[in-house]
Amino acid sequence: MFLKRKRCGRVKGLGCADGRKQRLYTKRADVAAPTASTKAVLLTSAIDAKGGRDVATVVIPGAFMQAFLVIENNTPIILTLDTDDPIKTQWWVDAVYAVHPSMKGHTGRVMSLGRGAVYSTANSQELVTRSSMECELVGLHDVMPQIIWTDNFLTAQGFGMDFALVNQDNKSAILLEENERGSSGKRTRHINIRYFFIKDRVKNKDIRIQHCPTAEMIADFFTKPLQGSLFIKFRNFIMNDYDSDVKSTPQDH
Repeated sequence: MFLKRKRCGRVKGLGCADGRKQRLYTKRADVAAPTASTKAVLLTSAIDAKGGRDVATVVIPGAFMQAFLVIENNTPIILTLDTDDPIKTQWWVDAVYAVHPSMKGHTGRVMSLGRGAVYSTANSQELVTRSSMECELVGLHDVMPQIIWTDNFLTAQGFGMDFALVNQDNKSAILLEENERGSSGKRTRHINIRYFFIKDRVKNKDIRIQHCPTAEMIADFFTKPLQGSLFIKFRNFIMNDYDSDVKSTPQDH
């Protein structure tokens, strides 16, 4: 049983059955509910903590949630989250070109509300691209639904979201995303649907794209075999383990 105090002051209870065999008296269809996504759990936890409410995690037999944990000198590094004031979303999106045997690219993305990564993942792209610039464009296009959903989710929680800040390290891709045909030539005509979609969101001020130096591109943690100080630097930012040198404020470009 979960108990949660709502903003209006009422306490809401939710019973949870995980479908194991010892559940004998209730049909599965009567108790089944969609599993909460990890990103929704972390977003609401960060919001609750920002509002001064107590946040705790519990272990439920028969259920699990993946967690990011790094062990160093037998000491666990625990993910902690903090938010800017006012709350705003910042994304780092990076893609690497033709790294799979199928010659498809690979996209990594990280989202933070201030300190620590609320959402981070990486996956293979769905199509073969012809250049690194095109690979970066496809990567951001594939992340756009998650960016839009996150801002809509936070808006529904009562937080006014001006725009989502997106960091990329490929200036050619940024020009194409912001200027569409103005930065397009014969080699990029075949990908116009993707950059027109992103341009439309830029025009509506749903997102703002800024150039991010490669040394500050946190998404590289999920796309490249980093080593040494750069690995530690990005890991510390993602886990919010201690003060990081990674920039987290908008820059003019």
